[in-house]
Amino acid sequence: MKKIFIFIVGVIFSLNILAQNNKKYDVGLINLEHQNSTQGLKERKANEILDVFISGNIQEIVKIVEENGGDIGTTTSKLATARIPLKSLDKISQSEFVEKVQLSRPVKSYRNQAAKHIGADKVKQGTSGLTQAYNGKNVVIGIIDSGIDYFHEDFRDKNDPSKSKILYLWDQNDRTGTNPSNFKFGSEWTKSQLEEAIKNNGSGIAQKDEESGHGTHVSGIATGNKGMAPEANIVFVALNFMNSTGIADAASYIFKKADELGLPCVINASVGGHFNPHDGTEAEEVMIEEMLQQKPGRAFVAAAGNEGDSFIHFQANLDDEEMYTWYYGAFIKNFFKTRIYGIIDKSEVENIEIATAMDSTTLDKNNILRPVKKIKTSKYTKISDFLDKGVKIFNFKYGDGTKTGTVMFMASTSMVNKEKVELLIQIDEPFNIKLADKNSGLNLYRIIFKGTGNVHLWELTGKSLHSLETISVTPDKGFVSTNNKYTVGSPATGNSIISVGAYTNRTSWPVTLNSNAVINNPDIKVGKIADFSSMGPTLDKRIKPEITAPGHYVASSLSHWYKLTANDENMVLYGDKEWVMSGTSMACPVVTGAIALMLEQNPKMPINEIRKILFDNTDKDSFTGNANNLPNNIWGYGKLNILKAMLANTSTGFSEIVSNNKNILIKSTYPNPFSNSITISLANTNNEEGSVQIIDILGNIVYSQKIKSGQDQFVWDSDRKSAGVYFCKILLGNKTETVKIVQK
Repeated sequence: MKKIFIFIVGVIFSLNILAQNNKKYDVGLINLEHQNSTQGLKERKANEILDVFISGNIQEIVKIVEENGGDIGTTTSKLATARIPLKSLDKISQSEFVEKVQLSRPVKSYRNQAAKHIGADKVKQGTSGLTQAYNGKNVVIGIIDSGIDYFHEDFRDKNDPSKSKILYLWDQNDRTGTNPSNFKFGSEWTKSQLEEAIKNNGSGIAQKDEESGHGTHVSGIATGNKGMAPEANIVFVALNFMNSTGIADAASYIFKKADELGLPCVINASVGGHFNPHDGTEAEEVMIEEMLQQKPGRAFVAAAGNEGDSFIHFQANLDDEEMYTWYYGAFIKNFFKTRIYGIIDKSEVENIEIATAMDSTTLDKNNILRPVKKIKTSKYTKISDFLDKGVKIFNFKYGDGTKTGTVMFMASTSMVNKEKVELLIQIDEPFNIKLADKNSGLNLYRIIFKGTGNVHLWELTGKSLHSLETISVTPDKGFVSTNNKYTVGSPATGNSIISVGAYTNRTSWPVTLNSNAVINNPDIKVGKIADFSSMGPTLDKRIKPEITAPGHYVASSLSHWYKLTANDENMVLYGDKEWVMSGTSMACPVVTGAIALMLEQNPKMPINEIRKILFDNTDKDSFTGNANNLPNNIWGYGKLNILKAMLANTSTGFSEIVSNNKNILIKSTYPNPFSNSITISLANTNNEEGSVQIIDILGNIVYSQKIKSGQDQFVWDSDRKSAGVYFCKILLGNKTETVKIVQK
């Protein structure tokens, strides 16, 4: 790997300052600007489109972006997603109405006995105390993932396979179709277009779930014909995994579609990453939080992550001592590249200094790393010295002048939580250096801190040397091993976003090539937490994950476009329509589908009530420990039990419906959906007189009745035999309130 030079290593240090010295750039934009400038790409890439978050005065930002050739995607009260030309970045960011611009960040996917484990089989049968069966009818399930096999029988009407259960499919990566309304990128296809494509062997639709089959598998768990909520409507967004803005845009798109249909909605995001503050203040989390609080009947579920055994987190609690850990690179585009994200309290950056060093090693005959030379550290620099200013660069060379690696430090005030500072550390090492002398060694890079304060780092690419069993050296006093705490990523760290960990679902299954296939691993037990399941807490000390569900070895839909590898063959079930995958990605849609059943039972349930009912009615067992051990940052509040949750949800109607003058007109409607009659409960009539109207979907009044003075409820005995969506409108004095009611 490394040709070894027994020379003293020279460290060449330089500081590059961005031409604009722009304090409004995040660490991603600082890095991009540096790369484009040093590689002479700035002019060549002038027309490149950047996906960004922008904070500030949103009304003015919309104007500024559009005036400078950009497009606005999703807006909330203080944040917007946008696509802007690189050449317009400086002008837009310098506006007095713009507080911060953050480059979109990459995310990744987190890759049926499950229904029985959580009580969903009984919910779908309507047994064990429930008054009816629930299957997700009149609920929208949104999926944000890699793609979906719309040909698959799991996503077609069981009674008429020519009909699709997918109402809308937006591929953010495609340019061949029509943009969805409010967005100027990607291609949107409707239910009728999908059904036409099914008839014509895919003609006219470019979207294919072929790279991983991840989105198809996830969708099958949540709402396939054998899934958790088989009668739910599907709105699918094929995500651009390089852009975290796409998650916020997808959430906005899906909730808007559900609103247009007048249906409640739960969104599944089996995706995430660690390029974020880990405290719920990442831009897409804040935007989604606002969407969830806008109205009841909305939920967002995210996978906790698969880093529970990956040792990606480093923490230094500094008290005037030196602390460090070792990193080495992962091969990316002709470089061994390591990227590390960090977070520090802004109040502490004056007290914390950072440095780097390199240890050159050899491999002995037993493949044990043996250091050839311990390298002295570079000079220390205060983080405040380069905060929002530019890129600190350390170039390493051997004594004979041979270049080895480059370490770069960048720092910027966090976009939303301005009391935090984000770090981005990048280590680049040319690939040809790695191949020298028959792969005989490895360069280890130290990231070193000293001073007073707290530092958290997460590996984005590359690896840390957390186990000293692989290196024949006693580390310096300041060495700190990486650990598995704080490994729940964004968007799962969002405040109201429900984060899901995974436990083992099964240990064996019949496969295509070997009907007696068994996973022979004595450490794997059904019900045990999956080793990979990420653990909390969040950086602001909240419990995450909040709930666990089956996610280790879950069978679900197999995309017919996905090309199976040799390693996949023992995961495919008979019929080649299903296969087994593992990850919190698989646990997440179990919870999503379960919430769809809850929303069928109570379409107007607010997100805080959904969370409380789910978390108050979990299972505890020998693996989780009893209630005294919960909640914790491995199991959350325990294992999902949707039957318990729905039995505990005694309110089967709408709640918290408030008029403009804060007088509640409609307290609840129950049961809803209903068969023959429905009771509408009122509150605070204050002896006023008014009327009640039942209006059909076309606006026709099908029933009208006066409200008697002081009347607190009335019953509509419907003589209509067909199912339908209606609206109950209350007029009382100068107040009006309307809710949706559904006849089964």
